[in-house]
Amino acid sequence: MKLATALLCDFASARGSVLTIVGGGVNQVLRPSYPGPLGVMIAIALEVEDPDYGRRHMIKVAVRSEDGQVVGDVTGGFDLGRVEDIVIPPRLKAIVPMAIPLGLIILPSPGVYDVVVYLNGRKAKAVSVLAQQGPAAESPGVPGESH
Repeated sequence: MKLATALLCDFASARGSVLTIVGGGVNQVLRPSYPGPLGVMIAIALEVEDPDYGRRHMIKVAVRSEDGQVVGDVTGGFDLGRVEDIVIPPRLKAIVPMAIPLGLIILPSPGVYDVVVYLNGRKAKAVSVLAQQGPAAESPGVPGESH
């Protein structure tokens, strides 16, 4: 299994093998005060192959402060079923999309935070976000949200 995509975004949804991303590429957030919510989602696309089917997998997304402390995380498991149940043409890998909300993770202070994705206990990817104090910009249709 390989992590093909990990992108911080305003919103994401997963349906079948489709990953819909709105406001992708978030790398900074403005909050009027701290502690304050991270307020983003992470869009993930996994490439899976035959050996990945028929067993349970674990995913963990941890938000770490500049000093390495975990300020919040989301953990879950998923099954991919049996390979006999899925028909994938040769040379094509199956894509498993995930949209994971991180919005309620509380950032204690401004600074740089790493959002780290672990697959089956191994670090797969890290993306960074700069949290700053400032007036919250309004996202379209969502008063008070900023990214």
